[in-house]
Amino acid sequence: MATQRYSTAQKIAFAGMTIGFVMCTVGCIAPFWQTGKIDSSIITSNIDLGSFNGVLNNLPKTELAKMYGGLWWYCEEVILVGRECHVYELDGNKIEDWAIRGLAVLSVFLSLVCTLAALCRSCCCEGGKTVCHGVMAFLSGACGLAVVGLFVSTTSDGFAMKLNLEGFGWALFVFAAGAAIITVVSFILCFASPMNPFAGIIIDGVSHIMPNGYSRMTSEHQMQQQAAVTFNPPATNRY
Repeated sequence: MATQRYSTAQKIAFAGMTIGFVMCTVGCIAPFWQTGKIDSSIITSNIDLGSFNGVLNNLPKTELAKMYGGLWWYCEEVILVGRECHVYELDGNKIEDWAIRGLAVLSVFLSLVCTLAALCRSCCCEGGKTVCHGVMAFLSGACGLAVVGLFVSTTSDGFAMKLNLEGFGWALFVFAAGAAIITVVSFILCFASPMNPFAGIIIDGVSHIMPNGYSRMTSEHQMQQQAAVTFNPPATNRY
């Protein structure tokens, strides 16, 4: 019995899985998910200065520091001081913050396991089913996309710190792109396996509903051959 090798689609899926894992890992670690600033309005709102609060509120807002925050740590860029990075104080975090971190770690872990398994099988195995890889990759991508959705919807006032949120940083988009790649790759791993019975069922069903041009040409050619065999031309008299 001949051993089936991995198809081109499976090899492309393995490469995409590796790229998605690297992108998700970089995005999860980098402290550039959100960008914001701290100005004088935050100080006056958090500190009670008595009668001076009304005077300070009428003054123009002054930007004191630029902030860059990620899932685990943040950086502050203070004028005339420079940039300093610190780890979040994890004691007072909300449940939503912990849910985002937990899903991000789970997404990276599942993508790591799937990537290592794919690399090991590519080196030591000739080919076979990759349905388990596809299911694991789908769970990883789903967790990653859930992280992006939760982060965008629950961090209107900043993630794990209070700031005037100006926008989202490049690390969020890198993580989202990596999760999307892993999700797409999961379907390829599930249905591109040469030994997967579901692929044959899907192909047969599609061919019956929407037959391709080759099948149509083949059936027409067979009908023409059958007509040529059954048709006997009348004999002609020669003079």
